[in-house]
Amino acid sequence: MLVPYPHATADHQTLNARHFEAGGGAVVLTETRLAEAGRIVDELLADPARLERMHEAMLRLAKPDAAAAIAEELIALAR
Repeated sequence: MLVPYPHATADHQTLNARHFEAGGGAVVLTETRLAEAGRIVDELLADPARLERMHEAMLRLAKPDAAAAIAEELIALAR
């Protein structure tokens, strides 16, 4: 479950969270819906198959080497 900070610059946290939600890896909960968090967590925990699908989706969406790739590009630009 992702709860994006709504006052982030250009609402980038919501955009990022929605990307993972659209890819099937997350549920986005806005601050205005925080009262629903317990119910949503219960639903997720009661559905191991859904959690497995979300896990697989996040693995597909992940970019674990993103920081290194960006650093390499910056070093190349600096040269």
